[in-house]
Amino acid sequence: MNALHISLIINYILCALAVIGMVFLEHKKPIRIFVWIFVLFIPYLGLLVYVLIGYGLGIKTKLLLKKRRLNNKKYNLYLAKQKDQLQYEQSSNIIEHKFKDLIMMNLNNANAMFTSDNNVEYFTDGLSMLENLKQDLLNATKTINICFYIFAMDNIGKDILNILIQKAKQGVKVRLLYDSIGSLFTHKFHFKKLIKAGGLVNEFFPAFLGIKLFNLKANYRNHRKIVVIDGKTAYTGGMNIRSDHMGLKTKISPWRDCHLKITGSAVYSLQNIFISDWRLSSKNPEPQNYFLNSDYFYDGNFTGTDSLQVVSSGPTGIDDENIKESMIKMINNAKRDIYIQTPYFIPDEAFINAIKIALLCGVKVKIMVPKIPDKMFIYAATTSFLKDVHNMGAEIYLFNGFLHTKAVCVDDEVATIGSCNIDIRSFKLNFEVNTMLYGKTQCENYVKIFNNDLSNSIKINDDFIKLNFMQKIIILFSRMFSALF
Repeated sequence: MNALHISLIINYILCALAVIGMVFLEHKKPIRIFVWIFVLFIPYLGLLVYVLIGYGLGIKTKLLLKKRRLNNKKYNLYLAKQKDQLQYEQSSNIIEHKFKDLIMMNLNNANAMFTSDNNVEYFTDGLSMLENLKQDLLNATKTINICFYIFAMDNIGKDILNILIQKAKQGVKVRLLYDSIGSLFTHKFHFKKLIKAGGLVNEFFPAFLGIKLFNLKANYRNHRKIVVIDGKTAYTGGMNIRSDHMGLKTKISPWRDCHLKITGSAVYSLQNIFISDWRLSSKNPEPQNYFLNSDYFYDGNFTGTDSLQVVSSGPTGIDDENIKESMIKMINNAKRDIYIQTPYFIPDEAFINAIKIALLCGVKVKIMVPKIPDKMFIYAATTSFLKDVHNMGAEIYLFNGFLHTKAVCVDDEVATIGSCNIDIRSFKLNFEVNTMLYGKTQCENYVKIFNNDLSNSIKINDDFIKLNFMQKIIILFSRMFSALF
């Protein structure tokens, strides 16, 4: 037996141990295990791919996720009170009564506080959002917490960074968190001036020795977009800090997205999520009490009238798919209409079945995706799943440009908008955050946006899904391997 044979035997022993780990330690779903077995059959390369992108979060990381989550006793007491009010119908809030089951599910599933004193403003293009964000950052007096999946060092990123440096010099407490893989070409040295000015910067799941292509947590990404200013104003949604998200890249324009500006008690939830992520990414996190003051949690009154819940999800347990489950609950409750916008449509079986049941019940389902793809492999899988729901009776629309909005709206009365795509990666692997909007006023505003996008979209027919042999092969592989990513 030569060295090659010995190395192959060792390789496949390690592959077998990887499969055992997937079954008994990581509890991966059978379809993902099957696809990984297919990959692991490729000598050496398969094991390398698994180590880089397939290996789950270690026990140490999962313990840190729990240990460093912000434990705000006041917030937890408020959650407990809301659960009691809903359980025994003690609240006089009409929205709480109408959506009791969905609100209760999000309370129990995601510790999502329900609030009805908010004001929400929509942004559908990056430049208008950017100008408002800049002004609010300039007006900050106490704290700025900012988290983006992508914080690029292009002109857009540099403009925001310069404002953060300016505010840090003025004594504002500035914290910036960016994802290691999403911000692939952004490095800690880019923030030297901000750190020198007194700002703090963390990288979420940084790579060993800074070599991002060899990051063993590369498959687990902080896909959230959160900005909280002085504890009372927040931005969240689908937009990142990069020029193409501002519609400045001609190849994938027009770029359409959806971002929210929120003032009200819902900001507390976004602040909780940010601080928990910050503490997770910090080597020596500040004590929890450091954050529990009016600099981070505004103690005044809000006068808005919009009802919201902020739902977060992430790979923190065996089955922690809070946003997906809230979407499925919305779809199951639908009586008339379901509107879905997403750049990638690679749902799991549970999501597909929910759509199928809604269609069988006579609910109209409209799904909109971009006509111009940014990732061809993923777009091929999206095409395949669109074919499935089109055959079930759903109406499919292609937006003439790149659509980056991630939203589901039901019966013009409840909507979820945020960072979570309709795909397996967002459902299971990413750290995501979505805002649930309750009531006709805000949801009808979103439906107007959807209908306006329809005027710039093409409704597909049966010809769209007629594929040649090569296209079918590409779709077969992209759909199969989508379970990995």
